[in-house]
Amino acid sequence: MAYTHYVFDFDGTLVNSLPDLTAAINHVAASAQIDHQYSREQVGTMVGDGVTVLLQRAFPDEAHRMKQLRSIFDEYYARNCSQGTQIYEGVVETLSTLHAQGKTLILMTNKPQRFTLPMLQDLGLREFFPVVYCGDTLDCKKPDPAVMHHLLASLQLNPSAVLMVGDSANDILCAAGATVDSALVTYGYGNLSHLEELSPTYTLTRIRELLFL
Repeated sequence: MAYTHYVFDFDGTLVNSLPDLTAAINHVAASAQIDHQYSREQVGTMVGDGVTVLLQRAFPDEAHRMKQLRSIFDEYYARNCSQGTQIYEGVVETLSTLHAQGKTLILMTNKPQRFTLPMLQDLGLREFFPVVYCGDTLDCKKPDPAVMHHLLASLQLNPSAVLMVGDSANDILCAAGATVDSALVTYGYGNLSHLEELSPTYTLTRIRELLFL
């Protein structure tokens, strides 16, 4: 299929951000005197729905002071969000090739703008994405297909011209709700057996495989 627009998720698709997210969650726990430390694998099962939901999943017994925990997280992560985050193998090559082919690349993440935009800049990825949808760009976010509908309407695109690339149910469901094809990458944070039940259009073990669809 000759797609003209590729919509990419961020965490777990383009970058492995678990080192910095885990450090931030554990910093929150230590600062708030919560006697628990998380592994990267554990944090990987909780990400994808934005910071507030991440904190609710990490600290389910702390609802009464969630605002305080969010403040601690935001202050720490804003200063450290790019320290240990790494771009996945093949990402820069793939984005560069698609860009050279005249494709339009779009980022669609549930991560807030205050973290996403500096991370893109720090990691050298900002130049690839003329359009960026963050978790607080609109009043809705993935898996709500309204995000994708907004994109299609704003760029006057036919759904058949667009491919959503991501590692989570949020990505697949957001695309499906707007009749947009999807490519599930298997190296990210998502539960693979559960995600394949959602019937993505493609399942990729490496992001370079996008170049051969």
